Amino acid sequence: MSNKPTLVYFEQFADPVGVEIVSGDKNIDLRRLRFADTEDSLDQLKKANGFHLSPAVEMPDIYYPTRELIEQCGNLIGLSSTGAGYDIVDVQACTDNGVVLFNQTGSNSQSVAEHAIGMILALSKNIAASDKIMRRRTDYQRAEVQGREISSRTVGILGLGNIGRIVARMAGQGFNMNVIACDPYLDEAEMAARGAKKVSFEEMLEQADFVTVHTPKTADTQGLMNADAFAKMKPGAIFITTARGGIHVETDLYNAIESGHLSGAGLDVWEKEPPSTDHPLFSLDNVLASPHIAGITAESNYNMAKSAADQWLILMKGKRPPLIVNADVWPRFRERFESIMGFAAEA
Repeated sequence: MSNKPTLVYFEQFADPVGVEIVSGDKNIDLRRLRFADTEDSLDQLKKANGFHLSPAVEMPDIYYPTRELIEQCGNLIGLSSTGAGYDIVDVQACTDNGVVLFNQTGSNSQSVAEHAIGMILALSKNIAASDKIMRRRTDYQRAEVQGREISSRTVGILGLGNIGRIVARMAGQGFNMNVIACDPYLDEAEMAARGAKKVSFEEMLEQADFVTVHTPKTADTQGLMNADAFAKMKPGAIFITTARGGIHVETDLYNAIESGHLSGAGLDVWEKEPPSTDHPLFSLDNVLASPHIAGITAESNYNMAKSAADQWLILMKGKRPPLIVNADVWPRFRERFESIMGFAAEA
C-alpha cells in the first residue's frame, strides 16, 4: 500500500471518464483489478480504502460486499455502486463498520424512463410480434398484429421517484396519456407536481392499461407483483418493469399472460440474470425481453462514471458525497477515517 488512499475497481468503470477524473487527482492511488485474478484481487481489495463496485450481473459473487467481506477489509472507508442499485451490499454491515455507501441515483434515469416508454410503445403497436411473424411466415394477415394507440389510455406508475417522474412527464405531456401513480412516500400535491394522480396500489392495478414498475427492491416490494396483483389488473393490460428482478413473481406473470388475462409484458430485469434461454416467458410472443440494459446507454454510462468519480474525490477528502445511502454512518465513519487517513473528516 502507498501512503495515498487506495481506490480499487474491477475491469472498467462504466465509462473512461471515471478513470480520467480519479487519475487526475494525484493524491489517490487508483488500481484496476481483474475478476480472474481472484487471490491477488481479494488481497488488494482487503487492503483498499475504497471499492467501486461493478454491476451485480457482471461481478462474481465472491466480490459482493457481504458482512463477512466488509469486516475483512480493515482499511475500507467507502463503497460506491455503478448506478442507483445496491442490492448486493449489506448496508447495515457498512454502517456498523463505519463504511460510507453511496450510489449514482438519477444518473441513468432518462435512459431507464425512455426504455420503459419504448416497451409500452413496442407492445402496444405489436412491433416485436410483427417482426417475428414476418420472419416466420408470408401467409399472415395484418389484422393478426394490429396495434393500439397509447394516447388517452392510462399508465400506472409504481414508484414516482427520479425515473417514475420522467415516465410521467413523457406519458402525460408527450403522449397525452392519463397518468396515475402509487408511491407511499409522496403526498397528493407532490405527486401532482410530478405529473401524476395519486392512487392506492389496488386502484392503480384496477385502472391502468399499463403498469410500469420504478421502485427499489426492498423487503416491502419483494414479490409485490404476484398472482393476486396480476389478477387485479385490467383484462388486457400490459406489465412493464425496468426496476429489479424479484419485485414481480415470474411464474405468476407467465400464468397471467398465458391465460390471456394480461395481453403482454416488457421485461428488462429478471430474478436470475441472465435468465436461461428456456425460460417459460420466452415462449410467449407477447413478452418483450431485454437483458437489464434499460440504464445502459452511452449517455448514462458517462453520467454514472462521472458521478461516482466526483463523489470519490469528495469522500477521500473526508467530505460528504451528495448521494450517501447510509447517512447515519457519519459519526462512526469520522472515527475510522481519522484513524486510517491521519486527518479529520468534516463534522
